Amino acid sequence: MRIQDDIVLHQDPRFPFDHDLYTSLWIALVARRNIQISSIDPLSTSLEIHYILSKFWGFEKQSQILVIKLNETSNYERDFKSLLQIDKRKKTIRNLILIVIGVELTDTEFQKNVAKFLKSLSIIIDGETFTADRDTFLLVSLVENKGQMEISLTRYLANFMWFRQPHGISDTPTSQYFETDESDVSSTELNKYTLNKILEIRRLAQKVKIIPEIKRYIYDIIVFARMHRMVKEGVPTYLLKDFDLFLSIYATINDFKYVIPEMVSVAAYKLLPLRLVVINSPDDEKSVIYGGERRLIRCMLEKWNVDLIIEDVLNNVQPPV
Repeated sequence: MRIQDDIVLHQDPRFPFDHDLYTSLWIALVARRNIQISSIDPLSTSLEIHYILSKFWGFEKQSQILVIKLNETSNYERDFKSLLQIDKRKKTIRNLILIVIGVELTDTEFQKNVAKFLKSLSIIIDGETFTADRDTFLLVSLVENKGQMEISLTRYLANFMWFRQPHGISDTPTSQYFETDESDVSSTELNKYTLNKILEIRRLAQKVKIIPEIKRYIYDIIVFARMHRMVKEGVPTYLLKDFDLFLSIYATINDFKYVIPEMVSVAAYKLLPLRLVVINSPDDEKSVIYGGERRLIRCMLEKWNVDLIIEDVLNNVQPPV
């Protein structure tokens, strides 16, 4: 079930978009997991995501998709909770996709509240509880990346983000994404097709084979990453299950019934960045204990980031033949 076939079938050459972004959104929807997009221009990225969701998958622009822009002064009740659209008769939250820009700028309390919302997928208004659709709800956090540097989410909220997807900006002026609503099929038909395809991918993903050698390769990557000299603290045990889930879906949407080592590398670059805590102080570097010079260690730390750590890990862990 290749999702690339859908891209070829529906893509408008006037509006190019990032196929990796498209794929990541598919994987997140199928897995029912929230993701973080790292972008040099979050607003442009949000428009591109909006275009994919509405043009390709039939999500309604005005109700099912909600874009929330936040900053340092944002208040959870005013700038997040009150923006969610509710159906008072059905006691549900109408929004299926939340595209949140700038949540990394908010304070700890704000991010705790967002994390609580993601855990329950419900809000209370005037004593009544309104619940989101657990089968299709997705939050996409857009984090600004300036010169390979980005502000990390607090641990409370980061735990609810499944993986990180970097995104470059296309050459298409973002305003053009909404200049046309032309489509070969209606939004309702597209949406029905999308939801049916999600269910089918979920079914097929359960049948994907991950052989013991691949599982060992995944385990070795996680252990090596945990023991890397530039990493502090541990990694959660559920990371193994995250790899299995990602790989089973990734294999399915690429029309594979089994997992190959190259897929594990893709998973590592997406899953590990949000789970590794990089050393940022010479005092945390192990060589200090043995008399290492802090000035030299500080210079070394400036050259490392989480992506380089993952690259180093993959270069040192032998994949199965």
